[in-house]
Amino acid sequence: MSERWQRVADAIVDFRKHLSADFPAIEMAHLYDFTKPELYKASRKTAPHTKAGVYLFYDAEGKLLYVGKASWTFDKRIWQHEDIAEARYLDAHPFEWHLSHFGLALEYFLISRFKPPYNKHGSGYDYAAVGARAAAPTTEPESPEEPSIPRRDWSPAGMSTSDAYARFQKSTNIGYDDWREGTPYEMEAFAQMSQAQRDNVTAEMMAKDKLDWRDMEVLAAVNSRETFDRLRGLLSKQESAQTQAYALRELVRMPNRMSGNVPDAKLRDVLLAVTSGDGLTPALLLVADYAGPWSKGVLLRGVRDRPDVAIHFASALLDNAGLSSDMAAFDPKFRPTLIKLLPENTPIERMAAFFKVCEWLKIDAEAVPGPQVTEWYKWAEETWPREVKREDDES
Repeated sequence: MSERWQRVADAIVDFRKHLSADFPAIEMAHLYDFTKPELYKASRKTAPHTKAGVYLFYDAEGKLLYVGKASWTFDKRIWQHEDIAEARYLDAHPFEWHLSHFGLALEYFLISRFKPPYNKHGSGYDYAAVGARAAAPTTEPESPEEPSIPRRDWSPAGMSTSDAYARFQKSTNIGYDDWREGTPYEMEAFAQMSQAQRDNVTAEMMAKDKLDWRDMEVLAAVNSRETFDRLRGLLSKQESAQTQAYALRELVRMPNRMSGNVPDAKLRDVLLAVTSGDGLTPALLLVADYAGPWSKGVLLRGVRDRPDVAIHFASALLDNAGLSSDMAAFDPKFRPTLIKLLPENTPIERMAAFFKVCEWLKIDAEAVPGPQVTEWYKWAEETWPREVKREDDES
């Protein structure tokens, strides 16, 4: 047994003290070595990748970096973690569906025991109490079906407006596990409500001081001038970068509201505001569809000048250029170089990695401008020319 497994195995022995004696054995499984993607692609549709449970990221030395819980399948959950740049190994403790609720207790237990650096919640949780409560469920839940991806073209489907309103209101009671898993509101139910009910919900959302991304999704679905203005106001520099990124995501999805160079300009501003701990993931998810020359210029500047986000910005540029079949940050072709962009490396090592990234992008690194803003945007327009839309192109 490896040293990293032994430490966790000892903790699981303690965790089991809070469970009944006949509770099934908690398995340990190795899911992934990030230097061998071909092995993962060959097995991702088989167990344990298709099970739910607790997963653990480790670095090359076996240090535990992060503990998380997959409510549906490991395969769907683990790729939401592009921010864990040092990850080398991924292990898991799969549970059968009817026992998957014990995963939340184990997750908190391991976070409290090991305090992994990438876990922001739960390090002070009373894991013994969680384990004791989880050990005696009152009912046995049915095995959940795989969730469908929420649609944006919501349309009525025969449900009464009163049922739809109740269903939507119930979905707004977000628990911690749903919050962590990114469970949205029931937007299909929102579309099926009466106009008066939708107006009432919209007014409640508009009156909030702070909007969650789910609230923003509701306002975008309404698509009125008032809801557009409220979302546009969230692009203010006084808001967190995460709020700005989620607001922009909804604004660009609203029909006939943002066009031309506006999405690129707004994404540029969001990318300038993000940090490794604020808004990075939602901002980078917008790059594939909305990054133009200004946004790409900010990304490349970040690769050179911002060690805290350099590896993520570089990966986004390489992905956007179609140079990686998966995620560049985990691609064996790029990862050894991208890791050199991390803050703990020397400035010389980081600059050498920047030059290599430019080489992959077919950009002359020595011709990249200095910090002058006007010079940057002119250079970016020349490096990534905007596509000219012909009048006879389909919209």
